[in-house]
Amino acid sequence: MSGSGAARRHWWLERITSVALIPLSVWLIYSLGSGSLAELAHFGQWVGQGDTVLWLGLFFLASLYHAKLGLEVIIDDYVSNPGWNRSVHRLAQLILLLSLVAASAGLLYFLT
Repeated sequence: MSGSGAARRHWWLERITSVALIPLSVWLIYSLGSGSLAELAHFGQWVGQGDTVLWLGLFFLASLYHAKLGLEVIIDDYVSNPGWNRSVHRLAQLILLLSLVAASAGLLYFLT
């Protein structure tokens, strides 16, 4: 990432996503711990609620985007070869994209 403006934007996005993850994580931990979601039927009913899907979707988006931002910094810090750097960045983006697809498919499964 070149330029101080891009670095500043990246830094702020990391902070914004981490702050957004605080209430989302608290909600998720509280929700999972406060009911009998151990059985798949109860879990499916819980996930199938409209507000639950929204909050889980936001949690997945924020956490995966936050992971993307963090991995970019780690890759740039530790992979100095430009060719490898690009390849590792692409691999990380592919894995995160597949994670997002899997999370979305899981949410859609419980909606039906």
